[in-house]
Amino acid sequence: MKKENNSNTEVLPDTKEQKRTEIPDKPKGKRKVNEFEAIAQRYAKSYPKNKVFYITSDRQVFLSDNKCLAEMHQRTIGTGEVVTIKID
Repeated sequence: MKKENNSNTEVLPDTKEQKRTEIPDKPKGKRKVNEFEAIAQRYAKSYPKNKVFYITSDRQVFLSDNKCLAEMHQRTIGTGEVVTIKID
């Protein structure tokens, strides 16, 4: 049932249930690793002395001294794993 207000515009009724759109996970495998390598390459430009980067599944980047922080952050996400990228 549609309602009309005084300004001649239609107002849809309030619904208590909202549809939730599921967002599919990004493909796993080589493409994901390449994406993380690209992220690490960008960070390497800002941190040239850092040779190891830890990237969580939500793409948060941690430097080589912060592996424990990366693992703790990943646990708060609930799914996925920390990816280790070494820059030559």
